[in-house]
Amino acid sequence: MNYCKECNIKISVRSEKCPICSRSINNIDSEFIEPYPKIEIDYRHFNSIRLRIYLFLAIIVFFFVISVKFLTETDLTYLFLSTSVFGYIWFNIYTIHKALKNVGYFILKQMLFLSGITLLIDYSTGYRGWSVNYAIPLIIILAISSISAIAMFKPMQFREYFVYQITTSVIGVLSILLVIFNLSTVRWTLIFAAFYSALVMLGMIIFADKKAKLEFKKRFHF
Repeated sequence: MNYCKECNIKISVRSEKCPICSRSINNIDSEFIEPYPKIEIDYRHFNSIRLRIYLFLAIIVFFFVISVKFLTETDLTYLFLSTSVFGYIWFNIYTIHKALKNVGYFILKQMLFLSGITLLIDYSTGYRGWSVNYAIPLIIILAISSISAIAMFKPMQFREYFVYQITTSVIGVLSILLVIFNLSTVRWTLIFAAFYSALVMLGMIIFADKKAKLEFKKRFHF
């Protein structure tokens, strides 16, 4: 509580000046009354409405794609691909608010989803190998580089990004299996992605502190 000597009044709200004479006031004790009550907002109601809107739009687009298919007598591949791509976009729009809280996890999901979609598109269009030869290695390198850049700009959150960086790097190293089992015709891209992933993983392990390594063990129950 504050006190104004000029007006001889007590002020129960937090303020640096008297609301009457605008002069400096003296602090008596730490007891204050909040001028406005705190209102708790339940955001789950708004998230539920947003989900329904997105679901309604997804249904409209789905029926539109089916209509185009039957009216133009196109191949089912068109229906399958367009539905998959729209589903991916819809999923990202719905989860974008969560991505702001956990960027590392969002990047990891994007790497897995995009790799799966590019492979799906490649197989649906006659499989020419561009997904395995170029798209997936590029996606892995971009994902690892993105997490590394964020960890550098936010060193206080290094431990949080350490877990996702190691996970994406392990996936990148495992991509060399596509070369071992002769699933790729252009090997240098996957070899480069695996080497880059291993290099980043070793760097993270060397420079990580004990708490970051302990957090990694807790997440994966080592």
